[in-house]
Formats: sequence, structure tokens, C-alpha cells
Amino acid sequence: MDSASYAQLVFGAAIMTDKARLLAGEPTEIHANLNLHAVAMLDKLASMLGQSLIDEQKTIDITPTQDGSGNQGKGGHG
Repeated sequence: MDSASYAQLVFGAAIMTDKARLLAGEPTEIHANLNLHAVAMLDKLASMLGQSLIDEQKTIDITPTQDGSGNQGKGGHG
């Protein structure tokens, strides 16, 4: 190690850190999981809230349904 360059030492340390994480069962990369259904529901809610700013006379029912689907209109408001 005395004759190794700085770059070689950094590269070796990075490999050793990666292998230590693998052995510990930790991730060595960052992954993001996206729930497309949740994103779609948030987009729908944002659209409804945005429309409510335009149409001040309309009441929006955002109460979740029992099945968690987020289908609106159960409350009879409008």
C-alpha cells in the first residue's frame, strides 16, 4: 500500500466498502420504487383541488372509499 497511488487507494477502498455492504446484506445501489396508482390518485386529487379554486360553488368529496380505491362521489355533495 505504500507504493499505491491515491487513486488506487480510493478505488480499492470503494471496492472494499461495496463488498462489505454486500456481505452485510445492505444495498450497494439506490433504487426508487414508484406506486403508479398512488401517483395517479394524487394527480386526480390535485386536478380536483385545482378545479375547486376555479369553481367556488362546488364542494368536492375527497373521502376515501372502504376499498381504498379513492373513487369519489359517494358523499352526494355537489
